[in-house]
Amino acid sequence: MNKIVIDTNVLISAILFSGIPNQVLQEVISERYHLYLSHDILNEFLHVLSRSKFKLLEPQIKQFYEEIIHITNIVYPMQKLLIVKEDPSDNMLFECAIEANANFIVSGNKHVLNVKKYKNIEVITPRNFIQICNNL
Repeated sequence: MNKIVIDTNVLISAILFSGIPNQVLQEVISERYHLYLSHDILNEFLHVLSRSKFKLLEPQIKQFYEEIIHITNIVYPMQKLLIVKEDPSDNMLFECAIEANANFIVSGNKHVLNVKKYKNIEVITPRNFIQICNNL
């Protein structure tokens, strides 16, 4: 089974808006792909959802979090990596992907996307991920 790690920016777009990020999440919901996240990624997800620009109430944030948890496999990365030097907090994606033995990291973050590939993990945009899914 294919395993993916989805960056917070894509997760937020997927749950708040329609479009390609939502299609990525639908691939997980349909169980074509298994989603793996770490507590660090989930904490960032909660933090970003709580920003005032989204105007979400606490019950809405809790509901979104529970929906994501329901479809997520949580991993506990054992190693710290320094792959993304421009923004070290982005390394949590690679740490999670290594621990999960993931096939893909799906991100819209240019610093993450600049890596392109780490070990056997492809770093791709949501659009590229959907193109891969459509070609299967």
